[in-house]
This record gives sequence, C-alpha cells and structure tokens, in this order.
Amino acid sequence: MSTAIRFDTKPSLIPKLRDAAFREEVWPEFVSRYGSLVYDWCIRWGAPAEEAEDIVQQTLLSVFLHIDAFERQGPGAFRAWMRQIARNVWLRIVEKTLRQRRMMREIAESSTESRTLRSGLAREELLRKFDEVACEEVRSLTFERVRQRVSPNTWEAFYLCDHERIPGKIVAERLGISLKAVHLAAIRVRRMLAEELLRIEA
Repeated sequence: MSTAIRFDTKPSLIPKLRDAAFREEVWPEFVSRYGSLVYDWCIRWGAPAEEAEDIVQQTLLSVFLHIDAFERQGPGAFRAWMRQIARNVWLRIVEKTLRQRRMMREIAESSTESRTLRSGLAREELLRKFDEVACEEVRSLTFERVRQRVSPNTWEAFYLCDHERIPGKIVAERLGISLKAVHLAAIRVRRMLAEELLRIEA
C-alpha cells in the first residue's frame, strides 16, 4: 500500500456513508481515499507492514459499522476520529501479540526453570523477570490513561518528539500546528505521565 498524501476530508462522503442507500456505492471511493492514510499513520506509529495492513482493514470496517457515532466538530474532526479508531485497533493488536509472546516464553522457560528453581540465583532471576513484566505493564497503563485524556494532536506531538525523536519543527509541520504548540504539548503530556505514574504506584 502506498504512503498517504496530504489531503482534505471530502465532505460529501460523510453523509453518504451515513445513508444506507449510498453506503455501498461510495465505499470503494472511501477505501481508496482513506486506506493509504491509515496505513501511513500505522507506519509512523511503528507498526510492521503486515500489521499495518491488518489495522487498515479493521479500522475501515469499524468506520463502516460505526459511522453513525461520528459527530462533526470542525475541520479535521473526521480524520481525528478515524485516527483514534486506528490507534485503538493497533493497541489491541500489540496487547494481543505481547500476551502471546509472554505465554510462549513462559511455556519455554518453565521446562528449564522448574529444574533450577531451588537455587537462590534462579529465584532472583525469576523475580527480576516478573519485575520487568510488571514495569512494562505499568508503563503501558500509564500511557493509555494519559492518551485518553488528551487530544490526538497533543498525544501525537508528544509521541513523535519523545519516542520517535523527530525534531519539533518537522512535527509542527506534519501536524499543522506551531512549534510552540508542539513543545507545550510534549511538556503537558510528560507532566501528566509523571502524575499518572505516581497515582498508579500509590
């Protein structure tokens, strides 16, 4: 799937998607217009190409089934709504993959660790692994809670700056906001993450 280019939401598509009489008629145009955009988001978020294709399919299907839930809020609202759906789909896939990997790792490790669990060194290593898993789960929970409390643009500005290490000027151009807004968004999310982490740990 080709990388999405910048474009504006086509207003006439939204009411037709809501109307059951026109939905199937405009669906191919919708997929052609927005499929590559969703794919581009997935790649920017770090999803592998195979997962990105799956996320696109699930996202477009969710939009098709839940288009009546969309409420127009101004320019960019539809893309923001669809991006939130895509992000949620991606998070579910990541969580499922992590659970599967953890389960397979535990099965593989149980056969060898069961023979050495009596040793103090083995106990310490096992506890360390449990701590690592717990820390990752706390981190994921913290990120998810804060992400739900801020706008998609605010979260993406923080994520691109702090995790993808993209310069603020490029992030500002990509999101269509000022450089100052990018810095303020990153600072705000960092503060909220710290506060949320304290609440979870407490």
